[in-house]
Amino acid sequence: DIAKKIAHEIKNPLTPIQLSADRLKIKYLKSIKGDKEIFINCIDTIIRQVTTIHRMVNDFSTFTQMPRPIFEVINMNKIIKGSVSMTKLANKNFTITSNLSKAKTIRLNADPNLINQALNNLIKNSINAINEKKMDKKTYKGKINIELLTKNNFCLLIVKDNGTGLPEDKEHLTEPYISRSTKGSGLGLAVVKKIMEDHKGYLELENNSISEGANVSLLFPLDNN
Repeated sequence: DIAKKIAHEIKNPLTPIQLSADRLKIKYLKSIKGDKEIFINCIDTIIRQVTTIHRMVNDFSTFTQMPRPIFEVINMNKIIKGSVSMTKLANKNFTITSNLSKAKTIRLNADPNLINQALNNLIKNSINAINEKKMDKKTYKGKINIELLTKNNFCLLIVKDNGTGLPEDKEHLTEPYISRSTKGSGLGLAVVKKIMEDHKGYLELENNSISEGANVSLLFPLDNN
């Protein structure tokens, strides 16, 4: 309860800070003759950092108020296909592939909203890892591949990318506020882990053995249906 109140108090001043920075930029940019670039960089830094804090507070609120799953029989193919389509529309500079057109239909007793959230968090992590790697390599092309399959009485949802990969102590990434990305809040995988626990499933983190990047798998037991 104390943590929630602190998060709320942090969130309150963020909007006026951002609006004030925006107004300063609009009002004084044209009148500044010297050091205009420094002025722009400083204002943009304030706006960018406020946005980052705002996102972290929102993620924190989500993590502390994780909803209880509402189970129903869902078509995994249909739910994931919708999420993949939206990702492709929003990230046309990446190559995003999947096996969903050929994958057999898998039905699970699960919460569709939480499944969507888990997948979106994994995709967001992949995008951040790709963007960080892209800064170092001009000819680099980001790739994300999403697979849905069954294996050993489990439904596997796998997200692969060719980003920066996972650190050696990757097990700690599922702890709150631990992130492989400099732009991450550190709550994405913690939320995914909680969702998988609620579904009696597992989260597996690996680095790709052949190419660079990460390979993250969600395992849902089929015998719970």
